[in-house]
Parts: sequence; C-alpha cells; structure tokens
Amino acid sequence: MGDSNQWPVTGFYFNVELGGAPVSFQEVTGLEVQVETEDIKEGGRLDYVLRIPTRTKYGTLSLKRGVLPSGSDLADWITNVAYIPRLAGDLDKRDIRVALMDESKEEVAVWDVFDAYPTKYTVAPLNSMDNGLAFETIEFTYREFYLYKS
Repeated sequence: MGDSNQWPVTGFYFNVELGGAPVSFQEVTGLEVQVETEDIKEGGRLDYVLRIPTRTKYGTLSLKRGVLPSGSDLADWITNVAYIPRLAGDLDKRDIRVALMDESKEEVAVWDVFDAYPTKYTVAPLNSMDNGLAFETIEFTYREFYLYKS
C-alpha cells in the first residue's frame, strides 16, 4: 500500500510555461484524454464482446488570467495565428508546460503539452456596474500531452 502520510496536493499552486517562457495564469482547464473503444464480438459467440482501444482524443487546453495592459509575446502569437494567412505546416505551434507544485515549491505533477496553438480568445464581459477585474481566456488545440509525477 502507499504511504499513509501522503495527502492530495492542492490545485492552486502551479506554474505555466509557453514555449519555455514563464507566463502567469489564474486557472488551467482542459488537461484531459479519452481513449475511444470499439466492441468486437469474439469468435462468433453472441455473449462475449471484446472492447478494444481505437483512438485517443485530447481536450482543449484553456488558460485564464487577468487582462494585462501591455502587449506580450502571447498576444503576438494569438494575433499571428488568427490573422496572418497560413500555408500547410506554417502554423506556429509551441509546447506548453503546466507544473503543479507542493508547499515546498517542488513539482509533484507536470503536464507537457505538445504542438499547441491558440484557437479561441475570449474576454469576460465588461460591466461598468461591477468593480471586478477584466479576464481573458485563451483556448489551445494540441497534439497530445504527457503526465509526469514525482
């Protein structure tokens, strides 16, 4: 069995890197993978079905943060992908790293996301009657991710 002194890690202390550069975000969602399956009848028997994996499908990575007042490499990347015509293979893809940290600043889980590119940019509603922060959410499509645990 496992060590009885281990506790689940809190989800509020994490680091994000885009293309190797640290970037601050308030929320990360969409680190998900699903293996699709197909049912095959085994050996002509009607009562026995073999379920085999067929395709792996990944979610959409979503990163949320407060809107920053000045330009950034991230803003330039979003603009380039959205507005500059692309030829096949010319899409600017980057790797994204999400590291979950423990209270002693040690990485306890790392998700390396490969070949990501922005596919949606959203600004939360702006409301003159509310004194909240302005938030932006950037969604990324990616090829796959690997999870590493310490």
